[in-house]
Amino acid sequence: MKRSNKHQIQQIIFNNLTGGVNTSDAPERIPETDMQVCKNFIYDNLRLRSRGGLLAASFSMESPIVSLYYDVDTNTSLIFLENGNIYTWLISKLPILVGSLTGKKKPCCAKYMNKIWIASGGKLQYYDFASVYTVESSPICDLVFQRLSRLVVCLAGSDRVYFSAIGDPTSWDNVTDSSQGLVDSSAQYIDIGYGDSGDIESIVPLASDLIFIKSNGSIYQLQSDRVPSSWVVPPAIVTNSDSVGIMTATNIGADVVFLSRRGLKSLSTVTDYGNIKPQDIGDKFRSLLTSDIWNPQLINLKRHGCLMIRMTSDRTTWVYYNYMMGAATLIKFAKEVTDIMETIDSVYVASGTQLFQWDKDIMTDDNVPINYELKPHDVISSEQILVKSVDTKLTNDEAGTVNVSTSTLKMDMPTNTRRKVKCNHSTDCISMTLKGNDPFTFDHLILEVADL
Repeated sequence: MKRSNKHQIQQIIFNNLTGGVNTSDAPERIPETDMQVCKNFIYDNLRLRSRGGLLAASFSMESPIVSLYYDVDTNTSLIFLENGNIYTWLISKLPILVGSLTGKKKPCCAKYMNKIWIASGGKLQYYDFASVYTVESSPICDLVFQRLSRLVVCLAGSDRVYFSAIGDPTSWDNVTDSSQGLVDSSAQYIDIGYGDSGDIESIVPLASDLIFIKSNGSIYQLQSDRVPSSWVVPPAIVTNSDSVGIMTATNIGADVVFLSRRGLKSLSTVTDYGNIKPQDIGDKFRSLLTSDIWNPQLINLKRHGCLMIRMTSDRTTWVYYNYMMGAATLIKFAKEVTDIMETIDSVYVASGTQLFQWDKDIMTDDNVPINYELKPHDVISSEQILVKSVDTKLTNDEAGTVNVSTSTLKMDMPTNTRRKVKCNHSTDCISMTLKGNDPFTFDHLILEVADL
């Protein structure tokens, strides 16, 4: 907020709302760039714009969708259903049944050696872009990723992590040699924090190492290279992380970000010592992440530079965290969302048996109007403040209106042009709200005021 004197008239200018939602302090104490409420908006570069809506695909599945996976190399998607069926889907075509899961858990996928590997709480499987096959010799697993030219799997709730043979993800036998013992190139396993009463919940790469987050709050670091004899797991580098949820951690650059009962946290490499340093992030919107926690989800939309976070059982409500800006907003869908998938040029949302495209050019959530709301910080005074005029500049391709209000002052302003309205409204607290169902990009809100 900037104030400029012109005789006794002052201007209160809201034109930089890059700080996102701030629920950590009183409305009049939060910084000028922050907002009390920011619902159904996202950041487009540094500009705050209304989020797009949801458009249903031309098909429905025979069972609810539980998970989605996208392979960027082939532009192929996998759709996993509650009944265990696996479908492959090319955009603009109908899904094709290619197999069924061996497990009952939400699938985790990894691309390695031109195949998509699938872990779902049963035997490991792979899709070779024709059919789905099961690796009968594999361990039971629900986590899978690629590391050190090996496929790595784990069953959440255990301490043991398995590594396939080098270059052969179907080989899980430990091969020994009379002269050297266990052959380095064969399958390996390692126990993480064995006996510490915690179970592995998330595994994330960090620099050249692996980070293991356990249910008891302990975090371990596997220091490794291609030679198994060099693999070392020191004592826990963190013992009170308060982590929560299965696979609720992700890699962002050189940091690992994960969900905890105290909000969003990160681990980053300290260059001077090579150790791991935990820190809190997202303090401003912590209250959005720490109430009524139930089976949380964290989805990294890397091409959009944001995390989608669901903390409660309400699958319509998500926190949108732009990690390039360190700012969050609240997204309220008209549908219960079970998973979100990012492709090269779009984002898709699963809800029930349907798949929806989430796009800025779509104006509703499957024909349900979207409620947009912005509320910047409050302006207070020990005396009455006289609001002399309200000036808004909003941008949109199509004409629409948004309601601008503070206490008893209410007016409709256009969403596609600038307008200034003179008024004569007195209050001791200016608490502006912009609400409506028509989308817009926010440019500025300027108030001309005078102290009485």
